Amino acid sequence: MHNKVNIMALGVGTFTDKHKGQDDAHLSQHRARKIPFVVRDEVKKVISNMLAEGIIEPVDVSPWISPVVITRKSDGKVRLCVDLRSVNQNIVVDVYPLPNLNELLTSVKDGRFFSKLDLRSAYHQIRLHPESKHITAFVTPEGTFQFTRMPFGLASAASVFQRMMAKMFGDVKGVLFFQDDVLVMGETVNEHNITLRKVLKVIDETGLSLNKEKCIFLVEEIDYLGYSISKGSIKPKKSLLEAIKLAPAPTDKEQLRSFLGLVEYYSKFVEKFASKTEDLRKLLVEERE
Repeated sequence: MHNKVNIMALGVGTFTDKHKGQDDAHLSQHRARKIPFVVRDEVKKVISNMLAEGIIEPVDVSPWISPVVITRKSDGKVRLCVDLRSVNQNIVVDVYPLPNLNELLTSVKDGRFFSKLDLRSAYHQIRLHPESKHITAFVTPEGTFQFTRMPFGLASAASVFQRMMAKMFGDVKGVLFFQDDVLVMGETVNEHNITLRKVLKVIDETGLSLNKEKCIFLVEEIDYLGYSISKGSIKPKKSLLEAIKLAPAPTDKEQLRSFLGLVEYYSKFVEKFASKTEDLRKLLVEERE
């Protein structure tokens, strides 16, 4: 049996990623943005934790310097986001494809027993190549730092991560993976458990870790990628359906675009969806014209 403590603790995997700037890259060095005084101590703590976990490291100078944006997570804690837009415009972007969601979900039709695994701090488990660290440098009132692991917001991050997952689980039958969400399934408990052991073994061997609070084991109905999945059934997730029902009527084009994006996620469950939303989509076209 694998050591559960190891795979549930924050670690760094054996994968390393290298990013390359374009030949005609326009390097940019941004100044530190002001951080509200009321969150200064919280930001210091976040930076201190990232340093302690080896996610970032101090740097004296870099030709690439990005600013930070401070937001709050759903639990109220501070999130430090690096604005990498200038970097993304000047690097060679990895274009490894993400799975087609509809094609992915057709694979669950024969499953009866399910487990869902969530990789903790997903992108931060991939090491950055030493020659790529400098492009992730960012400035704060506490100093200048650069990532030692792949940051969120980097244009190639999703493709790099999906490629890593494909290398890890591509040959394991009964496993679906979309970014850091891994679904293990089997027609019988024994089949499910055999696959789960294989998956945990791969995670252990590659040095990755799981988010214990978000993992679910051996159930017959499970929420995955916005859908409620059970034996022979794929339905919209109840909480998202409720969000659609309670969504306020759009009053401008941005709200309309957002609303259409929300309902289009479940378009395959609505007969003649395109014709029913045609008038709404015309409003967006007319405004562009």
